[in-house]
Amino acid sequence: MSNEGPAVLDPVLLQTFLAVAETGSFTQAGVQLGISQPTVSQHVRRLESTVSRTLVARDTRGVRLTDNGDAMAGFARTILAAHATADAYFSGVAARGRLRFGAADDLAITQLPRILRDFRKLHPQRGPGSPRTRWSGWRRTASRWKSTTRCR
Repeated sequence: MSNEGPAVLDPVLLQTFLAVAETGSFTQAGVQLGISQPTVSQHVRRLESTVSRTLVARDTRGVRLTDNGDAMAGFARTILAAHATADAYFSGVAARGRLRFGAADDLAITQLPRILRDFRKLHPQRGPGSPRTRWSGWRRTASRWKSTTRCR
């Protein structure tokens, strides 16, 4: 059994690799990222070394991704998206306080559920289960109102 843990994929190397994949060129990737072409080559070599696979086939006409490179491009996009989400979550200022608002009955039944659902997606740390929110009470009230009110 190996003492080595799973490979840690550096987001900087993944970003450089994706730039190469998207531009098809080490030079253009360097221009896009604001780094030199040798640095781009070094980043790709380090990523290939980390995963012990060839990710980019180089020849005189340019570069192309290998099958492993295609797989890595998908993983890299997922990893970088998760990294950006975590960074935004932990670097943002947490919402504080209580929000109260009034809404017309029609809005409360038709549009407010979607608005609150979108708010919960944008602010998951303030959703149901958070001690300072009262989603379930609103739901009970709205469903009770809906079941006893008849539209004419």
